Amino acid sequence: MTITRSDLEVLAQDAAFPDKTPYRSLSVRQIQELSQQTGMTGREIERAALENGLVPERYARNMRTFSLADQATLLNSHAGVVGLGGLGGTVTEILARMGVGRLTLIDGDRFEDSNLNRQLLSSLSNLSMPKADAAAQRVRQINPSTDVTVHACFLTAENATGASRSRTPAGSSGVPWFLQRWPARRATSPPFSRKTAACAWYTASRRACRRKAPRRLSERFPI
Repeated sequence: MTITRSDLEVLAQDAAFPDKTPYRSLSVRQIQELSQQTGMTGREIERAALENGLVPERYARNMRTFSLADQATLLNSHAGVVGLGGLGGTVTEILARMGVGRLTLIDGDRFEDSNLNRQLLSSLSNLSMPKADAAAQRVRQINPSTDVTVHACFLTAENATGASRSRTPAGSSGVPWFLQRWPARRATSPPFSRKTAACAWYTASRRACRRKAPRRLSERFPI
């Protein structure tokens, strides 16, 4: 079943950005109800709304940075995250909240007590849970319009460049990959890196910060 502009307009409400610029808005609840009535996914309805000049309210504050076309592009985008700990978990949450339409999440580790001090996705309720499953659960709680594919395994040279690429974690070409762990980066380079649009080079940036950052708290936060 398809949805028309008039179907969306009936439900849309008048709203205004903080600078008083008006826009037409669809709430999360309205999109969920439309999804149930039409059988369309939330992502399909959000995309249709954006194409017809309507703003899904969950992305309203994105409009200070993105245009309607930009947000539609994000909904049509696919990104992968390798390593779902301190950095990867945060990246995953940001991508879901921004409205990236498809995420592939890869990590063979499980949450443990020592993760609780710094890893966004860890909690008392998911200790011993595979990080990939916990990350997928979190994404679905935040933004059910985002499709999630999970691989609860470590990325290796074998499964990144296997003969049957469609069955491997890294089997999608042209997808931006955010790689937290150096072994994963090494496993996906050079053949996989040529096919990616972007990577989060965590180790390099961390070393650069260490070189530039003051060593003492009194230097970092002068009184």
